[in-house]
Amino acid sequence: MAAFANLRRAATPAARLAVVAWRSAADNPFMTLAERTAAPLLPALAPRRADGPGQFAFADRQRVHAMLDASGWTAVDVRAVDLPCAFPAVALTQYVTRMGPVGGALEAADETTKARVTAAVVAAFQPYVHDAEVRFTGAGWLITAAAATAR
Repeated sequence: MAAFANLRRAATPAARLAVVAWRSAADNPFMTLAERTAAPLLPALAPRRADGPGQFAFADRQRVHAMLDASGWTAVDVRAVDLPCAFPAVALTQYVTRMGPVGGALEAADETTKARVTAAVVAAFQPYVHDAEVRFTGAGWLITAAAATAR
């Protein structure tokens, strides 16, 4: 919330805020496929907290609205958007082994575990691989707000 308050303090009276943020993990199965696949192979993999930091920190529409209201923004609007997303297929292994909870857990894993988890997770993503791209639909929020006219 402090970041939104700082943005509001720095904004001109006519400023507009626009942010795209991920909706929930349930709305974005692509984003959690690596950890769901790796969980049986990495017993120490920490489960996500719904209110924790990470890409789903703004998943709760009411929470986002309340944070912006409390930070001095007005005309807050939080609407669902589905966005086509893609990245090069050659980056898939790096994506699944270096990012998110799986990437963090693999840093401490032995080479055998790393290889086993990487093979399982890369295989799980194959339905998303189309030619030279990994494609998925990102479920997000388009968050907009206006600076209040009086500070």
